[in-house]
Amino acid sequence: MGENLLIPLFAAAGVFFLWAVELFFPFPWVIEELFKFFLVGYVVKKRHGFEGELPLILATGLAFSASEALFYLFNYLPGGSLAPFFVRLAVTTPMHLSTFVLLYLGLRKGMWFGLVALVLSAGLHYWFNSVAVGLIPR
Repeated sequence: MGENLLIPLFAAAGVFFLWAVELFFPFPWVIEELFKFFLVGYVVKKRHGFEGELPLILATGLAFSASEALFYLFNYLPGGSLAPFFVRLAVTTPMHLSTFVLLYLGLRKGMWFGLVALVLSAGLHYWFNSVAVGLIPR
């Protein structure tokens, strides 16, 4: 039970480590999706058949998304409005939840399906960064 609580916390803390990696390898759709892939893979391997597996994946996705939004909060504070923070949270959370669930479903079927899910989730993340981020006010 306690280990289950650490997984979303690890996802939330991981955002800050990923930011450092992205400074040198500026491809967030690759870095973040690889991180999610290994995190979800851990859950599937260690908790396979666990009754609360999907809720755990969703909680992990929410923790990751909220942490990332908090990280970007510092960009919005000088502007004096928190509206962009809430818009970012509302826009990015469905994408992160979708990719977490996609990776989960793929990895539950096996490694090859997991790798296909990784490519699809990275593609979704790339598309999102290219198109949907324009919805977020600066």
